[in-house]
Amino acid sequence: MSYAKKVNKVKTDFSDVSENQNNISTDEYYLKSLLENSFDIIYFKDIKSRFTKVSTTLANRFETTTDEMIGKTDFDYYQPVYANEAFENEQEIITTGKPLIHKEEKEVWLNGNTTWVSTSKMPFYNYEGKIIGTFGISRDITKFKENELKITEILSFEKTISKVSTIFLRYGVEKFKSALSLALNELSVMFQSERSYIYYYENNENEYSKKEEYHLNPNEGEIQFDIRNFTHWHIIIKAHQIVFDFKENTKSEMGAEELTYIDKNELSHIIIIPILIDASLKGFVGFECKNKEGIWLHKYMPLFTILSEILSYTFSNYLSEKFRLEAEDELLALMHAVNQSPTIIIIMSKKCVIEYVSLRYTELTELSFDEAVGTVPGFLNPDKNPKFNPELFWQCMENGKPWEQKFQDTSKSGKVHWENIVVSPIKNNQKSITNLIAIVEDVTEKMVVDGRKAISQKLESIGMLAAGIAHEINTPMQYIGDNTKFLRDTVSSLSKYLNEIQDLINTSSPSISSEFKEKVEQLKTQYDIEYLINELPLSLDQTQSGIRRVTSLVKAMKDFAHPGVKEKTYNDINKGIEVTVEISKNEWKYVADLELHLSRHLPLVYCLQNELNQVILNMIINSAHSIEEKHGQGNSEKGKIIIETLLEDQFAVITVSDTGMGIKESNIHKIFDPFFTTKEVGKGTGQGLAIVHDLIVNKHGGTIAVNSTYGTGTQFTIKIPIKKNESPNNG
Repeated sequence: MSYAKKVNKVKTDFSDVSENQNNISTDEYYLKSLLENSFDIIYFKDIKSRFTKVSTTLANRFETTTDEMIGKTDFDYYQPVYANEAFENEQEIITTGKPLIHKEEKEVWLNGNTTWVSTSKMPFYNYEGKIIGTFGISRDITKFKENELKITEILSFEKTISKVSTIFLRYGVEKFKSALSLALNELSVMFQSERSYIYYYENNENEYSKKEEYHLNPNEGEIQFDIRNFTHWHIIIKAHQIVFDFKENTKSEMGAEELTYIDKNELSHIIIIPILIDASLKGFVGFECKNKEGIWLHKYMPLFTILSEILSYTFSNYLSEKFRLEAEDELLALMHAVNQSPTIIIIMSKKCVIEYVSLRYTELTELSFDEAVGTVPGFLNPDKNPKFNPELFWQCMENGKPWEQKFQDTSKSGKVHWENIVVSPIKNNQKSITNLIAIVEDVTEKMVVDGRKAISQKLESIGMLAAGIAHEINTPMQYIGDNTKFLRDTVSSLSKYLNEIQDLINTSSPSISSEFKEKVEQLKTQYDIEYLINELPLSLDQTQSGIRRVTSLVKAMKDFAHPGVKEKTYNDINKGIEVTVEISKNEWKYVADLELHLSRHLPLVYCLQNELNQVILNMIINSAHSIEEKHGQGNSEKGKIIIETLLEDQFAVITVSDTGMGIKESNIHKIFDPFFTTKEVGKGTGQGLAIVHDLIVNKHGGTIAVNSTYGTGTQFTIKIPIKKNESPNNG
């Protein structure tokens, strides 16, 4: 190689080295920036787990500098229990080359502090691909773990309370002693208590009697604990509060007696829970603990209050065993009575959430007990009950007054029913509302009966009114008819008379002057005699036709109403249909053409003609409305209604068909339910077809069926017995 080439090669090598140094300098800058500004903890360690580089965040944790930490290990900052585990993890990474990802570690500092981190550690390679140490990133998750621990602690405490409750419920009063022992053991494990005991008053308020004791080491013997010797603790439980005292509790007002007792028995803390019956102190439960780890329980005093209530309730049951058993028998009898009563009982929390419903509620709503419990009843839900006024409701509750309302509800299958509701507050001895009780009466049938009664009375009144009007109209119509006939005859005679005079004039002798004839013609023209002679008969014919129409309508009104007829008789139902069609003409004539196909072979039928007419009227009106819904109001296109009667065995069959909108398949099974309607608010009561069903099925012992195709039309088929039937439904 020539000298020049050697020189150029050296220059090139130096250039590469320089570029590499620049790159290294840039990487160092990036790493330094990352270590100084990262919120997470970052560190590099050599093969012996000594720090070679650390982030500012890590140095700040120990109130030192990054330079001072170089060369040190975890053993310089953490207790061995954590430092050993960290060292072993790092050595395994160095040996296997496998990283450790997102491991949650509990760090125990030399000063006793505890923190939690989520750590990822990886092997650290040099440029030759050889592992020369480890590097790691840790994120402080202490707050997250504290919250997690808090939830775990609460759940553990609640689970223990629930278990204690279950023990007392399962064993009952008859095995109260066994239940008490088990409950005390469970609570002692939870509280990490070496010794626990239960004292209560037997008869004398000044004499406590030990009921049960649990000791972690029974060989130490029993210790008598007289709460009256500890003034501070005694005052607290007499005030119905919980004692949770430990020496480090700066808020405690423990006296010398209490402090001496804690020191003498080497206690970390003591817990004393009052037993209250009828708002009076009847005893207490004590837990003496030596393990400091249980001190965290003092953060959850409300749970101790719940525990106090459970223990108090249990003791109340024990001390009142006979009364409780008698009350239980009475309650059982009451429950049977409630479930067999037609009245519905609903017990709710003070937030209006259902806690109990009687059997009748599940039958009415078609909800199971479990489905009902935990829900807010519809009558207290503004979304389901627009008339519900929460402000007025709670005003009634706070004043101890009942709140009443009538409410339309729907069962699970869509069946409509009406409820009469009375809600009252349940208050404790402190006059605070604890629950709400609702007395609910199903008034659907009553409303149906009342509605039908009102309709019946209305029809009867209309019938009587129609009969009276018909009578009043009939007499003057007879006068008008007779007088019109008289005028018709008179006009005819006058016409003949005038025509004959005209003939005489025309054929008269020359003795009658032409002047006279001209005068007669002039008068005829002046008074339009010829026009009157031609038009008067036509006008009178039209008048007589109108009179016949009015007379026909009056007769139809009388025949439709049947005022006062309340018993079944044999009737011509064809005539009833014709009459009903006649009086309802104004309802259908603008939207439909109506055809009658009435069998001449149909005999008289044993029925209530008035109510059967009402059935046909409802059918015609429903058909007219359905056709109007389909074609639209004011549309010139008309639909068709066909009413047909025929004889089938011993039944009279009436079919009413229309070309209206029809009924949706999902609604077919609901149409005869009281108050069910598909019409918009204000246009339907939901009573029409329910009344029709009742009149045909219950009052006539017949049947009614429907066949409908939505968008095409509907046909109702009614069958009623022709002859008198002695069954109760047809009396």
